[in-house]
Amino acid sequence: MAVTGSHTTSTEDILNRREQFWRHEFKDLSATTFPVVSSLYKQSTLTIITENIDLACGELDPVSAGAVLALAWGLVLSRYTGNDDVVFGLSLQSESDDFSNMPTLPLRLLVDPQQSAIEALNTTETKIMDRSTFGVSSTGELSDFGGDIAAGCQFMNILNIRQGQQKHPSASQSIEARKVPLVINCEIRTNGVDVEALVDPSAISVETTRMMLHQLGHSFRTALNRCSQDTLVGDLRSVCPQGLADLMERGVQPPPPSVRARVHDLIVAQCQSRPSEPAIAAWDGQLTYHELDQFSSRLATRLPKLQVIRTNGVDVEALVDPSAISVETTRMMLHQLGHSFRTALNRCSQDTLVGDLRSVCPQGLADLMERGVQPPPPSVRARVHDLIVAQCQSRPSEPAIAAWDGQLTYHELDQFSSRLATRLAKLQVVQPDKIVPVLMERSVWVSVAILGILKAGGAFLLMDTSFSDDYVKQIWTKIEAPLVLTSGCQEDRARSLGSPVLVVGDNPLSADEEEKDTNLQSVYVQPSDACHGLFTSGSSGDPKVVVIDHAAVCTAWAQPTATQLTLSSSSRVLQFASHAFGACVAEYLGAMIHGACLCIAPEFGPGSDAVEAIQRLNANFITLTPSASRLLDPNQVPSLQVVVLAGEALGPLDLDKWQGRVQLKCMYGLAETAAFSLLADLTKLNSNYREIGEPTHTGKAWIVDTNNVEDLVTPGGVGELLLEGPSLGRGYLNDPARTAQNYIPAPSWLMQIRPTAPYGYRCLKTGDLVRYSPNGALEYIRRKDVTEVKIRGQRVDLTDVERHFARQYPTATRVAVDVIIPSDDLGHSGAMLVGFVYTEPPQHGMQSENDEMFASSTTESREKAASVLSALKEVLPTFMVPDVVVTVNRIPATTSGKLHRDRLRRLASALSRRALLAYGNAQLPGTNEHSERLVE
Repeated sequence: MAVTGSHTTSTEDILNRREQFWRHEFKDLSATTFPVVSSLYKQSTLTIITENIDLACGELDPVSAGAVLALAWGLVLSRYTGNDDVVFGLSLQSESDDFSNMPTLPLRLLVDPQQSAIEALNTTETKIMDRSTFGVSSTGELSDFGGDIAAGCQFMNILNIRQGQQKHPSASQSIEARKVPLVINCEIRTNGVDVEALVDPSAISVETTRMMLHQLGHSFRTALNRCSQDTLVGDLRSVCPQGLADLMERGVQPPPPSVRARVHDLIVAQCQSRPSEPAIAAWDGQLTYHELDQFSSRLATRLPKLQVIRTNGVDVEALVDPSAISVETTRMMLHQLGHSFRTALNRCSQDTLVGDLRSVCPQGLADLMERGVQPPPPSVRARVHDLIVAQCQSRPSEPAIAAWDGQLTYHELDQFSSRLATRLAKLQVVQPDKIVPVLMERSVWVSVAILGILKAGGAFLLMDTSFSDDYVKQIWTKIEAPLVLTSGCQEDRARSLGSPVLVVGDNPLSADEEEKDTNLQSVYVQPSDACHGLFTSGSSGDPKVVVIDHAAVCTAWAQPTATQLTLSSSSRVLQFASHAFGACVAEYLGAMIHGACLCIAPEFGPGSDAVEAIQRLNANFITLTPSASRLLDPNQVPSLQVVVLAGEALGPLDLDKWQGRVQLKCMYGLAETAAFSLLADLTKLNSNYREIGEPTHTGKAWIVDTNNVEDLVTPGGVGELLLEGPSLGRGYLNDPARTAQNYIPAPSWLMQIRPTAPYGYRCLKTGDLVRYSPNGALEYIRRKDVTEVKIRGQRVDLTDVERHFARQYPTATRVAVDVIIPSDDLGHSGAMLVGFVYTEPPQHGMQSENDEMFASSTTESREKAASVLSALKEVLPTFMVPDVVVTVNRIPATTSGKLHRDRLRRLASALSRRALLAYGNAQLPGTNEHSERLVE
C-alpha cells in the first residue's frame, strides 16, 4: 500500500507540474488568431503553394533547424497579425528520440525585436524540448486545463517539421484533422528546407501565404548564416528579398524578374480569368476552365504527397482553401516564410534581433514600392476664400445656399461675407493664424460666417450648439479666441465666454452695405496660414484642436478630388453632419469650392427628419455614417445620386441597400488631414464592404510596424497606417508634444524614395491598423490602442459580438456590448458580458453623466432579450453570448457621436449584479438601477 501511495503521489506530482508548465507558458495570452475566420467557418477547396529554401552552408542539425524554423514562422506570424504575441500549432518528427511522433501542440512565442537573436533561438529550442518533457497526447487533453491554455489551443495554422525518412501524416490528413485553413509542412534536407503550404483562400489569400513563405525562408537563412552575439531579433524579421523586390518593383520600376513559374500555376490563371470558357471538349464530356480547376483541385487533395529530399534547401508546398484565404495572400506568405528562413540561417549572430528576421521579403517590398513610387502632387499654394470667390464671380446667379431659413446666390454669398469681413477687419482682432469660433445653429448664415472670417484673414472653428457650456468653454480657452461669431439664439451663451461677440443673422451688417471692403486689401494671408481648426476629443473627452492651413485644404479639394467624389456645380449637397463632426467642414468647403449648392436643414432628429430634408431641398449628394444611412429608405429619397459613407465600419447590408440605386462610396479620413485620405467606390455589386479604399490623388498610404515606422510590413500583413502628402494638417494647437507624437519626420526608407522632398517632410501616424487586400485596397482592422477583451477564459472581439447583436435588433438606434464588473463584485472575479440596446430616436450632442441612462425592466423587454440571447447561441460560441441584455434611454457617445466605452463601463459598473440580472430574470420584475445603483 505504501508503494501504491507513493506511486499515486508521484503521478499527481507529475500531473501538477505538467499543468503548471502549460499555465506558465500561456499566462496572460494576448495572441491574435491567424487567419481570422468566423465561428461558422467550413473548410473549402485547398490550394497548395511550395517554396524551396536553399542554403549554401554545411549539413543542417535537425534540432537547431527545427528551432530556427519555428522561430522564423513565429516572426512571420507577428508581421501578419500585428501582434508580437504569437501562437501556432507545431509538430516535429525526426529520427531523434526527443521529437519522434510528437502530436501537434501549440507553441507560444513572444517576439521582442530588441532581444538577441541567439537568445531567442535558445529560448525557442528550450520551449520545444520542454514540450517533449511536459507533453500531452493531444490538444483536446491540453484544452481541458481551460483558461489561457484552452485559448492557446484555438490556433488556426500549423507548422509541421520533418527530418529523415520517417513520414508525418499527409497534408490533407493533418489539415482535415484540425480543420484549420493553413498548414505549413517543412522537410529538412541536408542543405535546406522544402516547404509546402496548404491554405484555404477564403481565410487567407494565396498571395499573402506565398509572401509569408518567402519571409519564413529569409528569417531562417538570416538566423543560421548571420546570427552573432550582436544580432537582434529585429534583424531576423527584416523584409525578405522577394518582398523587397516586390516593393522596389512598385516604387522604382526595376527590370522584370525571371518568371519563376510552374505549369499548373499558368493553367490555374486561365481558370481564374476565363472560368466559363470551354477548356475540354471530349468524346465523353466537356469541362469549362472553372470545372477543370475544381476537379483537379479535389484530386490533388487526395493524392499522396511525394516526399522530395534535396541537399541544398527546402521545398515548400502550401495547400490553401481559396474560400478562407486568397491565393495571392498565401503566395506572399510563402515569400515571407522563405525570406525569414534564409535570414535566420544566413545572418543570425549574437547581434541579430528577432525583428531582423521578419523584415519585408523582396517580393513584398517591390509590391509596396510599386504602390508608392509616384510622389504625391505638389502643394497647391492658394487660399480657400480665393477659390470660393472665383465661383462667386463665374456663376453669380447660381444658388450657393438653399437653407430652411433662406437662400443665397453666389453673388449674395460674396456680398454678405465681404461686409462681414469688413466689420471684422475694423475690430482689429482677427489676424492670420487666429482661430475664430462660430457658435451657430444650422442656417444660411453659417457659410457667410465661414467665408467672412477667411476673407478677414482669420481661421474658423465650428462649435455645435448642443455642447454643454463647460465643453464650449474648454474649446474657447484652448484656442484663445479673439471674438465669437454667433446667432441671436446663442448670443447669451457666447457672451458668457468673455470674448467680444458679433451676431450674424437676418440682413447682417446692413449699415455697411455701401461700404467698400478696402480695409481687406491690407489683410495679407499666405497659403501656409491657418484656414480652420477641427477639434477631436478621443476617449478622454478632452478637446484637442487640429490646425489645417489653406494650402492643405486647396490641395485636398483640387479637381481630382471632386471627380473621385462625383461632386460638381450641379450637385446639391446636404449639410448633414453635426458641427461636432469634422465631416461638416468638408461639406461646407467642398461644396463652395466646387460651385455646388449647399442644402441646409434644421438640426436633425430621427431618420424621418433627414428624409423630409432631402425631399424638400431636392438634395442629390450626401455624406453620412453607415448607422445614419440605415435610418433612410432609398425609395423615399429618389433624388439622391451620390451617397458617401464615412466614420464607421460598414456591413454587407449597407452595400445591398444602396447598390444599383446610387453611386456608393466609402470615405476614410481623419481630423488631422484636410480631407479624406482613402476612397473606395462601392458601386459595383462585387464590392468588398471591409475595404476603406485606396489613397486619393492627394497622398500615399504606407503600412509600417506598430512599434517602428522604419520597418515596412509585408503586403497582406497588419500594421499601422502611415499617410504622406501635402494635405496633412499642421498639428495640434499649442500641443507640440502631441504633434511630434503623431506628425513624424518621414522614415529613412521614404526619404530614399523621395530624394527631392523638402526639409522637414512629414508623415502622419494614424493609429489605425490596416492591411492590403489582394486587389490593392486597404482593409481596416482596428485601432492600434484598442485590445480584445478577455472573459470566461477567452478573448472576445466586442465589435464582432456587436455586429451579431445588432442583427437581432433591426429596429434599434444603437447597440453596444462590453465587459462589466458589477458594483458588488469587489474581487472583480465575476465580470459579465452585457449587451446594451437603445431603440428610441437618437439624441444629439453631449449628455451629462447624471442623466438617467438605464430604462426600467419590463416583461416585454425581458422576453425580447431572452429571444435574442437564444438566437445568438445559434450563431456564436457560448462564451461570446452576453449574460444579459440591458435596455437604456441613451448610449454614451463622444462629441463626434462615437461610442464612449469608458463612460459606458463606468455607469454600468455602478449597478449591482442583481440589478443587471433583473433585465433578463422574470423573477425580479421592476428591479432596476433606482434601487440598486451605487451613488457616484
